[in-house]
This record gives sequence, C-alpha cells and structure tokens, in this order.
Amino acid sequence: MASQAIRAPRITGQCEQCGSAFIGQQPNKRFCSDACQRRNHSAKPLAITVTCEGCGNDFRPMRTDRVRFCSRGCAGAERTKRRQVKYPSSAVRFCLCEECNRLFAARGPAVVCGSSCAAVRADARRRARIEEQRTARACAHCATTFLPAHGAMVYCSDRCARRSAKVKHGSTHRRRARGFGVAYEVVNPLRVFERDAWRCQECGCKTPRSLRGTTNPRAPELDHIQPMSRGGSHTYRNTRCTCRACNGRKGNGPGGQLLLFG
Repeated sequence: MASQAIRAPRITGQCEQCGSAFIGQQPNKRFCSDACQRRNHSAKPLAITVTCEGCGNDFRPMRTDRVRFCSRGCAGAERTKRRQVKYPSSAVRFCLCEECNRLFAARGPAVVCGSSCAAVRADARRRARIEEQRTARACAHCATTFLPAHGAMVYCSDRCARRSAKVKHGSTHRRRARGFGVAYEVVNPLRVFERDAWRCQECGCKTPRSLRGTTNPRAPELDHIQPMSRGGSHTYRNTRCTCRACNGRKGNGPGGQLLLFG
C-alpha cells in the first residue's frame, strides 16, 4: 500500500496572549488555543510598551495591530488633522457677480454667483466665438458671396448643398448614364461654365453666375451636346454651357459640334 504524502503546515506563528509558537492552517490565526483566545477577550494589555503617536505618552496596547494610538481620542484627532491638511479652509470673501451684479459670498476667487450665471457666461463666450468665425465667403457651389450663420457653413443655402451633393455623387446623371448604357464621369458644372467663360454655346449670350439656379431665360445650365438618350456620354467633352432658353428649346435634339478638348 502506497504511503500518502504528509502535507506540511502552511503557517507558523506566535500566540498574541502567551507568546508561545504554534503551527496553524489558517492565515489569520492569532492564538495557539481557545483558552488563550478567551483570556485575550478579558482585555489584558500586552507585555510591551509603545509610544502614542498622538499625545506622545507611553502605553501598553491591548492588541498587536493597535500600537499607534493609546485611545480613540488620539486616533480621531490624528484623522482630523490629516483631513484639515488635505482640505484647508479659507476665509469667506464677498465678490460681485459679473453677470447679474449681485454681491455673494465665496471661499475663493469667483466671478459668477451660481450655475445660472455661469451658463449665461458660457453661452456668451460661445456666441462670441461664432461671431468671430462669421466672415464673408463664397459659396462652394454657386460661388455667391454670403455671410454664414456659423463658421462651419460652406454653402449659402440648403438648395446649394443638395445640388453640390448631387454633383459630387452624380446620382441623377449616373443613373441615367447607366440606364442608357453610355460612358460616365463626375462632371462639375462650375468647371464647365468657367471653361466656356459663362457664355451660352448656342446663342452666345452671357449667362451670369448670379442667375444660376433661377428660372431666368439667361440662367446657365449644363447641356449635353449629344443627348444621353441618343448615345452621348456624360463627360466633360460632351457637356457645355447653355442658357435656360436655348436648353429648353433644344430639348432632346442633337446639339452642335463636339468640343475639341477634354
């Protein structure tokens, strides 16, 4: 029969009551026997003398883990002292609120009397920052000069923003080109108008930039020289600037000569 291994004891300590050494299995064992534990409850001091950290007097502690202070009063006074050092008190001063001009008491330097005035002050700073960013700029789509409502605006209106999104993604022309089975590339109408010097390629009249997007007969519009329904591609080579009147008159018919660039 195989012999079983004997487990070695894990803890070897010293009894807090009688001072004798003992072997125990529990890591928090303090006494060698129940008798020593009962005798310890009778509040007999240990056989050592230590100095109190609070008052400086010598005393005999009742337990080995309470050797810093002689009483609860000394321990409490030390905790109060540490708390006062961590959170020092300051004299109360009277300040004038910069928002409502009301006199209020504070323990430190303050400029507003409460959360409501602080919110008003923060809103004023935010409005000042927005006002600093409001500089006249050109619309990213129609190039019209406008004063933005906030610093992040790049389009003069929601209509220009939607038109720019259509130009960027090419949803309408891309869908039509896919339906007709013709070539497609992203075409920026402004580049086409600038290339044609903002003049109608049919009648030669001027198409001012300010009329873009209106129903004026001279408003500039993007026209396909060869309509996509007749096999024309949506490219810079097959697009030109025309006035609204000529574009409506032409309709779905073929246009003039193809441009010799692009």
